[in-house]
Amino acid sequence: MMMPFYLVFFGMMVADFGYGLLMLVATTVGLKALTLPKGTQRFLKLFQYLSVSTIVWGLIYGSSFGVEMPVYLLSPSKDFMAIFGLSMVFGGIQIFTGLFLAGKENMRKKDYVAAVNQGFSWQGILAGILIAALGALVLNSQVLTMIGAILAIISALAVLLTSVLGAKSKVGGFFMGLYDLYGITSYIGDFVSYSRLMALGISGGSIAAAFNMLVGYMPPAARFTAGIVLIVVLQGLNIFLSLLSAYVHAARLQYVEFFGKFYTGGGRAFRPLKPAEKYMNFIDENGGNDND
Repeated sequence: MMMPFYLVFFGMMVADFGYGLLMLVATTVGLKALTLPKGTQRFLKLFQYLSVSTIVWGLIYGSSFGVEMPVYLLSPSKDFMAIFGLSMVFGGIQIFTGLFLAGKENMRKKDYVAAVNQGFSWQGILAGILIAALGALVLNSQVLTMIGAILAIISALAVLLTSVLGAKSKVGGFFMGLYDLYGITSYIGDFVSYSRLMALGISGGSIAAAFNMLVGYMPPAARFTAGIVLIVVLQGLNIFLSLLSAYVHAARLQYVEFFGKFYTGGGRAFRPLKPAEKYMNFIDENGGNDND
């Protein structure tokens, strides 16, 4: 379940055809020509897969080493609101998938109350809010707005009901349900987190274009001598920063926004070694022992 999201998110945050092609060549050569430890091979294999997504998104954005290609679907400099909307759509799909997994996992455990309370009801609340917002702000449809509001209210009541049914104290369960509903505010932060898909994709291409412009302003003699070295160094730096940022932030979206909806950790708590003596022994300079 992580693979398709990580693949799409990484490519969207790098989104450069030239960078993706360079990644594909470098990882393929490294895997074929070098004898590497198993862990390094797996790491290169991961980036080989990610290079395909980067190439595809580079074609969508029409960017290659910061140069605008003649054909593209979305221009980062002109269609940034469309890219932002697309980021929110991908975020919504991942959040709904996480809530579905929460419900599915609890159904597997035959904990049907938790399946409704932690998964399916929240899907209904979010879907109802989105439908109501679509009807009120986009389509100007009172019917659609009413349908969304009813769906959200019924789903919220389901959260309250299941909290009461699953608690020993019914009054405590009711207030716990209210507290759970207050958690809807956290979903605002979750959706905002997916704006990084737009921000990193646009910033990487803009920085690459700025480097190209910087070298382009140099006199012809310098441009084709020192300028070549400079552009290679600057583009190399931008590639490194773009790949590092995409690698980290795509993982963050998985482990924070996605896992937070359905994953429950297990195992033993990490307790580092520490002194546990109740009594301490002190040794004086003469070699004798004084016990305290």
